Amino acid sequence: MFNFFKRKEVSFICSQEAFINAWPPVYSKDIQRPFLKKCKEEYQQHQIRQEKNVSCPFQKHRNTAKCDGIRDMISCGYLIRLHRDIRISTTGDGTSYIAELLPTPVDDNNMVSHFKKYQYSDFINTPENALKTVLKINTPWMIGSTDYCFIQTHPSFFGEHRFTVIEGVIDPLKSRQINVIMFWNILEGTEILRAGTPISQLIPIQRKFLPKLKIESDKNNLTREVYNREVLKNSTNNHITF
Repeated sequence: MFNFFKRKEVSFICSQEAFINAWPPVYSKDIQRPFLKKCKEEYQQHQIRQEKNVSCPFQKHRNTAKCDGIRDMISCGYLIRLHRDIRISTTGDGTSYIAELLPTPVDDNNMVSHFKKYQYSDFINTPENALKTVLKINTPWMIGSTDYCFIQTHPSFFGEHRFTVIEGVIDPLKSRQINVIMFWNILEGTEILRAGTPISQLIPIQRKFLPKLKIESDKNNLTREVYNREVLKNSTNNHITF
């Protein structure tokens, strides 16, 4: 009997055997975001201070870390992590950089490449604090399954400021290789990206999933039950325990 509800698997293939078990792709939800713990602690302290002055529960401070949008984004897809240390140095001229793999010497000289200014930055506005040379991190990982395409984006809510991933879509029917294109945000200085650092988030999407666009402007198109439930949720979701 066919099981139409069986979830399809997503597989990843490592082209370099030495790194299969080092820093493999993981579920995004399984890697803790430091800000969630900090937000929880601050929220609890704020509640203690606020309870002395506020008696109405609807006026209490709301915990941003419990936002549905944030939680859902953190739970989406998989994280690709750096498989070895990289030291990146810039001199302040806005274009040049030196990338060194650690420890040196190593035999993976093609791990870091780039797009020069005339290949990208001359045709699109780049962040003011970013190198005009766009970096490309070549990982040893490939997507094994072809049932999904993947949105590749910046790893969500880690507070990583040294680089910014340029979004794109990976279609395994066209290319299976996982490479990460990024702006480098340190114009002058030296930074080390450690092995295990999340460098991109892959979110699977159905290959042909593009529903017809419909724009609603009247809340009466919602059922009264659904509308009331959403209003109630938004007005009472002020006190949440982790």
